[in-house]
Amino acid sequence: MLYSLNSFAYSAVETMFNFYEISPETNKDIKLQIEANTPLVQDNIKYHGGTSWQVQWSINWKKNRNICYISSSNTKLYVVFTMPRIANNFTVSENIRETFDHYYKALIKHEFLHRDHGELALSEVTSSLAHFSSFSSCERLNSAVEKMVNDIVTKYKKLDKELDQQTKHGKLQGVEFN
Repeated sequence: MLYSLNSFAYSAVETMFNFYEISPETNKDIKLQIEANTPLVQDNIKYHGGTSWQVQWSINWKKNRNICYISSSNTKLYVVFTMPRIANNFTVSENIRETFDHYYKALIKHEFLHRDHGELALSEVTSSLAHFSSFSSCERLNSAVEKMVNDIVTKYKKLDKELDQQTKHGKLQGVEFN
């Protein structure tokens, strides 16, 4: 007989920014500097910004009368944004600053959509763990939890790829230089 017990669930989000610096002397230099300095290169394609996210989880379980169930769970989302910024020690004109700021706002708005996928994955994992079914063995419980978490994360990572395909990595959302 399998049954579900509501358990205590805790989740949190930790966000970090990694910046790479640019030193543009003209508006045209902004794109050139970004492409020269970005650390985000995959398959010889240079990306201006990026978001990586990872859901980490842990469970505590109890066994009672040959039934193993989750007694508590802990989930955490780690989000890392990699973004350009004008070097602190580099002075730019107001026109260059405005052009960069306009571009940056469009880029970070796109990257926040990737973060949102991570937050949706975290929410779904946290909710699923709080209402997870019991099993006759704790080994089966652990295996089922791992599969469930992997399936949820895979679903939202796929949405990240679809977002980039549909928006051409944000270009259709204004992430481009005119």
